Amino acid sequence: MKLSPEEIRLALKTIGRIKTPNYKAITERLIFRDDFRSDIKQSQIEEIHKIALDVGDIEEAIQILVQSSDSAASVKKSKGNTSSSADFDDVKKKVKRKSKNREGSMPNKIIEYVVIRKKFEGELIKEVNQHIEMGWTPIGGVAYAAAGMTPLGDTGNTFIQALVKYK
Repeated sequence: MKLSPEEIRLALKTIGRIKTPNYKAITERLIFRDDFRSDIKQSQIEEIHKIALDVGDIEEAIQILVQSSDSAASVKKSKGNTSSSADFDDVKKKVKRKSKNREGSMPNKIIEYVVIRKKFEGELIKEVNQHIEMGWTPIGGVAYAAAGMTPLGDTGNTFIQALVKYK
C-alpha cells in the first residue's frame, strides 16, 4: 500500500468519528473519487482506521503510516516481496509502542458540552456549522420539541442539537 498523506487523510475524513464504519461502502466511495488515485482494498481501510484509533491523533497516524510505507517499500524492493502485510506489520509495532506511551490518557475526552436551540431548521444548521468550524462536534441527532399552539402563536417549537468539544 503506497498512499499519499492526502489520501490517508481523505480516507480518515470519509470514515469520520464513526467507531465501527461500513468499510466496504467507504472503500467504494473512495475508489470513485477523482482526487483519490490509489487502488485500495477494504482491509487496508480497516487497518488505517484501526491505527488512527489506536494512536488517537490523525496527523500522528498519517505520519506513522507514511513512514512505515516508505520503509516497507524499500524492504520489498530488496526482497522482491509484493505483499502489503509487511507494511502493516511495521505499522502495528509502532502503534503498539505509541499506545503504551499513552496508557492512561483518553484521546477523545470531552472537555465542553453545549446544546443549541433554534426555532427554524436553517438557523440551527447555520449555527451548528459555525460551531464545527470552531472545533465542536455534533453528538447524536437533531431533536425537535413541539410545545404546541398558544394564544400568542406557535412559540414553543424548537430544533435542538448537542455538540461537544474534545481534548
